[in-house]
Amino acid sequence: MRTLFCVFALLAITVAGTSAQAAVLLSGEQQSVATPTVAAGQYTLDVFASSDSGAQPVQGWQFQLDFSNPAITFDSGAFGSFAGVLNNINTANADAIGFSSAGFGLPIGNLDGTLAQLASVTFTVASALPLVEIPIFGAIEFRDAGNDIIPSAVVGNLSIAGAPVPSPTGIAGLLSLGLVGLVGYRRRRR
Repeated sequence: MRTLFCVFALLAITVAGTSAQAAVLLSGEQQSVATPTVAAGQYTLDVFASSDSGAQPVQGWQFQLDFSNPAITFDSGAFGSFAGVLNNINTANADAIGFSSAGFGLPIGNLDGTLAQLASVTFTVASALPLVEIPIFGAIEFRDAGNDIIPSAVVGNLSIAGAPVPSPTGIAGLLSLGLVGLVGYRRRRR
């Protein structure tokens, strides 16, 4: 199994139709691999949440991941450090895997400007692909202590992208050209 980590920036976005910003941002991990394609195999990526409006107490949360692409299959999930005592992964529909967590009368904690890991998702890629993307979709809900929905927004999906790798011959050619230029410069100085 390969575990991929990355650092990415969260973008502040507005709730549809209003100029108010979302209190909670849900984001998936994004990773690029130094090969033209993402190899077939098993991968684990993380789902995070953050608040763009100061400390936000959270009583529970839920989201779904879209596994409708036949080349990508859900294997398992695990809850991260920001989870309550009642945790559920709903696999009844193989195309829409649901994750939910609740504090059962107790707050899970406060979301602030730092990333809080909600869950890890392990999946299998059946064949090499240039891009593996698992959209976060459906009803994304974060609830406060009064069981009211906290405004939230999605800022990206779980994704792994293949990136072109510079060929060794191209790098060797550039180094050779630089060496020729250096030799020519030294000869002119004499």
